[in-house]
Order: sequence, then C-alpha cells, then structure tokens
Amino acid sequence: MNSMIQSSLGLSDAAKAIGSLYVRRQHKNQYGTEMNPLRFYAAGLSSLREDLRDSNMRRNISVLWSSFFLGLFEVCILSSFYGYINIRLIMPHTANV
Repeated sequence: MNSMIQSSLGLSDAAKAIGSLYVRRQHKNQYGTEMNPLRFYAAGLSSLREDLRDSNMRRNISVLWSSFFLGLFEVCILSSFYGYINIRLIMPHTANV
C-alpha cells in the first residue's frame, strides 16, 4: 500500500485528507494550514478526476483506493456535521460548551 500511495498523487492526497482530519481532531486544531484536510481532499478529487480521464488509469487499483478514502473522508465530515447539528438541536443548553 505504501508504494501505491507514493506512486499515486490522488491516493496520496486522499490518505493525507483522512490523516490530517484525524490529527486535527485529536490535537484540537493546533496545526496551521499545512494540515488542512479540505485542501488535501480537494487535491485528491482533482487528481482522481484526471486519473479517470486516462483510460489506462481506470484499471489501476490506486483509483479504487482513492475513491474509497475520499468517500470515507466525506462520511467522516458529514457524521461530525450532523452530530454537531443534533447536539445543537436536541440539547441546546450544551451548545455553548
């Protein structure tokens, strides 16, 4: 997997998006813009689009893994967003905590 990440820019950016999201959540945003998950996600999407235009890359397993990690990133973002919304709607007294 490591060699695949090194050889595929899209997969590398998708993995960085997941990793930086985890790091930012664990360390409460101590890191600056160099650990911006959305920047890595956008770069990963752009690379994936380019790979999908190339008929040779469509058969490459790194495209599948890039899609998986980008989708996982979206699930993580949406689950935290909806969790935040539910907390604010269901328990408004904890919204300022």
